[in-house]
Amino acid sequence: MIVETYQSPVVKKILEEGKVYQALPSVNQNLNKAYKCLIQMLGLSCECPIFGVLRGYRQCTNGAGASSVKFTLDVPDEQVHLTEYDDWAQFLHNIKYINPVNYRSVNPIYLDYMPQKELDAIIESLTTQRPPKKYKIPQVVLEKIDPSWIVQENEAVSNTQSESLVDKVKNLFNK
Repeated sequence: MIVETYQSPVVKKILEEGKVYQALPSVNQNLNKAYKCLIQMLGLSCECPIFGVLRGYRQCTNGAGASSVKFTLDVPDEQVHLTEYDDWAQFLHNIKYINPVNYRSVNPIYLDYMPQKELDAIIESLTTQRPPKKYKIPQVVLEKIDPSWIVQENEAVSNTQSESLVDKVKNLFNK
């Protein structure tokens, strides 16, 4: 599958050295907790998932950050795990209500805020792999990036560069 992902220049350097890149856990404890849940749900063998999008399918964001590099990858199908973007966003939003010991259950003191049925539906969606066309917004989850998968890489426009471009366009109309 053709996957697009934005990564830091550090990742670019690792891949240029011919090494496989595997993400390290986040310093954000809530994200770390959610990532560990997703790893378990999808049966991944990694410390932290790597996210991307399928080329040609609807996306919510372009994923670009300041000083990031866009990689186009040709990933073997068996290495691609898909989730519904909106369901992952819901899981992240509701992580605070989830039982700290068992991600499959809502902490009883929060059942008024998040019914168990809602969590069950989110988890069912995240764990059920389907063909890409069956997702509204398919999100790619990878365990790693192998340098042999790279088809193309492009330096992304940093936020400061894009702001200056916006300013330039505004200035054209102000003259």
